[in-house]
Amino acid sequence: MLTYESATELLHLNLEEEAELKILSEAAALRLKWRRQQGAIDTSTLEARIKVVNQEDLEPSINLYVENQADPAMRLVSEMMILCGEVVATFGSCNNIPLPYRGQPQSNIDVSAYSHLPEGPVRSSAIVRIMRAAEIDFRKPIRHGVLGLPGYVQFTSPIRRYLDLLAHYQVGLQASAWVSIGSQVGDEVEVQVEEAHPRDDVLYLKETFPLEAVDAPKLAYLPKANSLGEN
Repeated sequence: MLTYESATELLHLNLEEEAELKILSEAAALRLKWRRQQGAIDTSTLEARIKVVNQEDLEPSINLYVENQADPAMRLVSEMMILCGEVVATFGSCNNIPLPYRGQPQSNIDVSAYSHLPEGPVRSSAIVRIMRAAEIDFRKPIRHGVLGLPGYVQFTSPIRRYLDLLAHYQVGLQASAWVSIGSQVGDEVEVQVEEAHPRDDVLYLKETFPLEAVDAPKLAYLPKANSLGEN
């Protein structure tokens, strides 16, 4: 199993065998750079974690450790989740789907006022303390100043967050999909999603000409409600 720690180590080793991981990391770095240009504020902090090993033993091993959210692997996953949230917000806006659009007013924070603090988690923690509260609008996307995005929906954790589950319900794709196959790393592909319900159109996510199309597993979701209060 690829963990955050092992992925970070692989990125530092820069192995040719892990070219895909490097490409994703570079893409995440470009996304972070772009968001900062849009006014995003770095909120990476240190988090205390507890891991219990051999839970069934009479004396299980309990490990305490610190997780740095600025590690390359965590940055990669975080940026991809933020990108997903932006895509869902854009999709919802284009299709007039009520969603829990999450935003945060642009805080007029003078980051230079915190230059006396070490760059990284210490400075980020100090900035987070004075940020304005987040807001939610169920009608349309609202700007998320901290993320530097025009719209955002939390979508990647439906198992542990109810609003994410609600967003999945609202998007409500019952679809079949296929993707083209590239011959080597870096090839651009075409992804086609054919929606069976509630719309009969075809959504194309296209980057270049398709190579060889293959059937992909059917994606099953709950049907979309027209409004948040509808059963």
